[in-house]
Amino acid sequence: MSAQNRLVLNGSGQQVVSANRASMHEGTPQIPIGSKVTLPASFGSKTAKVITESRHDAGPLTPNFYSVDLG
Repeated sequence: MSAQNRLVLNGSGQQVVSANRASMHEGTPQIPIGSKVTLPASFGSKTAKVITESRHDAGPLTPNFYSVDLG
């Protein structure tokens, strides 16, 4: 989990600000855009909405992973 503001494209192709990104194992089932998630206590236990989701294949030298950006 990282807390960093970044500009991302949402499911409609619009630029929006993501406040947090959660990275998970590449085999994690897809989390639909618009889903509500609860952040860990270290991030305030607040609820956030998934604004993007994607799988990352970085090649043989970097582990593959799945991530969601939260707004």
